Amino acid sequence: MSSEEQTPQAPGNGNGGPDRKPGVFGRIAGWFDRAVQEGRGGARNTAPLRQTPQEAHPRPSDPGARRGRNAAHARMVIPVGAVVSGSLETAGDAEIAGRVEGDITLKGELTLFKSASLTGAVSAGSGHVDGTVEGPVKCSGNLAVGATGRINADIYAGGSVDILGCVTGGVSVAGRLRLGTGCVVNGDVRAGVLVMEEGAALNGQCSMLGTPKEAAAGTADKQGV
Repeated sequence: MSSEEQTPQAPGNGNGGPDRKPGVFGRIAGWFDRAVQEGRGGARNTAPLRQTPQEAHPRPSDPGARRGRNAAHARMVIPVGAVVSGSLETAGDAEIAGRVEGDITLKGELTLFKSASLTGAVSAGSGHVDGTVEGPVKCSGNLAVGATGRINADIYAGGSVDILGCVTGGVSVAGRLRLGTGCVVNGDVRAGVLVMEEGAALNGQCSMLGTPKEAAAGTADKQGV
């Protein structure tokens, strides 16, 4: 063989090395890579996924936020047969069916059931009384005294008052005062609007407070604000 003849070369891959078909593991790896790319949207013309915005929640390490939420939704309950001696205060509502000897202060609604007995002053956002109260009642909103309700002290309300039971004391209401059938009020009343139904008894003087602004001012003066 002459020196001009070339020695046959093995087929190459362009890089000087022989072409090699991928083995079993190589084919599996290639298939896996393609599947991953397709799953990511690399091999298909798909729209990108949108992330749903998450609500911002207070951090678990923020006890102040938790206390604020709990206080805003707090409900104090005193069941039938329970006796509480001392003042009570809550930022939420209160439901009382037992006996309380002390003042009650709350920002929400006070509900006194028929079996409830309270000896002390009441300050609430609103109230419904079916039991007995021995002490002044002040509500920034509305107050209702049911047919079995008894209040033996003065009443002050920034909203409206409906009385179906018995009140022994003065009543000062910035809004409407309704004396329902069968109620008894032993004391003077002052109201922006007075509605007295047939069968209601008022043993005292009645005066109107004029405009709503004057009524609110008059009620505040009576409360010593």
